Amino acid sequence: MGDGFERIHCLCDESLDTDSELTDTFLHQVEALTGVTDNPLFAAMQDALYG
Repeated sequence: MGDGFERIHCLCDESLDTDSELTDTFLHQVEALTGVTDNPLFAAMQDALYG
């Protein structure tokens, strides 16, 4: 079993600050998880899904 559920939970747990705005930590982690540098397959799949 993977740790995907825990990763998503922690990511969502840190997503909002006291003013209900997205935190820099959340934005950085989402960028790292969905970036094309480390995940080139993500870019190909995203273009195929939205194309």
